[in-house]
Amino acid sequence: MIMNGEGGELVRGVTVPVITPLAPVGGTMRPDAAGLEKLYGAFAAAGIRRIMLLGSNGEGPLVPTQWLQPFVRDAVAAWHAYGPDHTIVVNVTAPGTAEVLLRAEAIADAGADGLVCSPPTYFRHRDDEVIKHFAAITALGRPVIIYNSPTYATPLTKGSLAGLLELPGIVGMKDSSGDPEQFRTMIDSAHAAGVGIAQGGETVALSALQSGADGIVLGIANLAPRPVAELWAAFRGGRTEDASTAQKLITELVGVHQIRRGVPTVKALLAARGVLPYEDSLPPLIACDADERRRLLDLVQPHDEALINSAA
Repeated sequence: MIMNGEGGELVRGVTVPVITPLAPVGGTMRPDAAGLEKLYGAFAAAGIRRIMLLGSNGEGPLVPTQWLQPFVRDAVAAWHAYGPDHTIVVNVTAPGTAEVLLRAEAIADAGADGLVCSPPTYFRHRDDEVIKHFAAITALGRPVIIYNSPTYATPLTKGSLAGLLELPGIVGMKDSSGDPEQFRTMIDSAHAAGVGIAQGGETVALSALQSGADGIVLGIANLAPRPVAELWAAFRGGRTEDASTAQKLITELVGVHQIRRGVPTVKALLAARGVLPYEDSLPPLIACDADERRRLLDLVQPHDEALINSAA
């Protein structure tokens, strides 16, 4: 049985919530692990040692359960090939417990280092229901990271948080609430239980680390892995000015989402830089149009040297 805190390193440092490349299969675009090659190379070169599959940046909720196994198996194997310290976790969030367990079962043999899951989505559930949901997941015997994303899932409360942190198998939390007060409460609760906690907000990454966060999970790292890795390294090394500079650059780059929010934006830029062979996203998401691409490229052009490229 995995006890709380065991495997807590799964949230320490930088985790990249990697995008999901697609390729044509039988007339439809499906997840394609081969498309991760250049991304993985750039991540490893930047010193990143952990990634997460199928989060919101990875279009996780849009990937049918029956498509998971081959993609996750190949993506995990490719990342682990970089070395024994390269870890990978997989998000299995779904509206209900039964679907989460089916998704976890589909990837059970893929070799992932842990599971990530939000509270149930769609409906708003009571604290005891949220706790029961996670009890079923931790019963699988895998390290589990709680993904707090109240925009899309049942929000954590003090009551549900206290109950969840008593479950064996909870090794970490990721917060994307955008609520500084709740984040401070989560830090205190997590650390009291011996559990690590990471921040998913790109514009507040440095302040979260300064407040006691153990790690950061930033989607912009798909486009700019080196600045994100530098933010963590500078913070850990006490290089305050360098950390602030990295945070400023990250905040400026996040401005791409003011032009077009979400996954299509990142994929458009990665395709334009030769990192992805296709910029398609899973339906109903639609690729950026020509005007959006032009505006995105104009915005990132001053930071070209900080961005990933096809030769990375």
